[in-house]
Amino acid sequence: MKLVFVYGPPGVGKHTVGVELAKITGYKFFHNHYVVDLLVALFKWGSKPYKRVGSVIWKAALTEAAKNNINLIVTYVYAPIKEDKTFLRNLITIVKKHNGSIKFVRLTCKTAALHSRVTMSKRKKFKKLTDVKQLRKLMTDYDLNANILRSNTLIIDNTKLTARQCARKIKHHYRL
Repeated sequence: MKLVFVYGPPGVGKHTVGVELAKITGYKFFHNHYVVDLLVALFKWGSKPYKRVGSVIWKAALTEAAKNNINLIVTYVYAPIKEDKTFLRNLITIVKKHNGSIKFVRLTCKTAALHSRVTMSKRKKFKKLTDVKQLRKLMTDYDLNANILRSNTLIIDNTKLTARQCARKIKHHYRL
C-alpha cells in the first residue's frame, strides 16, 4: 500500500487536489469528510462517542485498505494536538505493519485566497466550514499550518496553482 496523506487548513484545496491526484494515479480517494459526515449524523462533533467511533472507523478502513494493498489518498485537517498525533501514530502503525509507505503533502496558500476559498458554495455539499470568522478562530486556536513532526513533508503553496498542477507536482515528487 502507498498512502498519500494530504493535509492543511480548511479551504486550502485538499479535496480538490486529492480528486485530481486520484485521476492521474489511479489511487483510491478517501476524503476525511466521508467519516466526519457519518459521525456528525449521529454524534455531536468532538464528543467522546464521536471520537471513539471515528477511531474505530478509521482504523478498520485503513487496516482493510492496507491488507488489500490499496493505494490511497487521504485528506485531513491536522493540528499538533494529542488526538491528531494519536491518529497519525495509529495510521503509521497500520500502514507499516502491512509493508506500506506514507507520503505526506501539506497544502498551503495565502490568507486572502484561503478566506475566499472557504466561502465557496461547493463546500456546502460536503457540510464543510464556510465561515471566515470560524476559520480565523480555528487558525488562532490550533496551529493548522503545522508540519507533521518527523515526516518528510512535501509542502505546496497552491495560491496560484490549479489542482491539476498540484497533483502533478505530488505525482512527480513521490514518483507515484
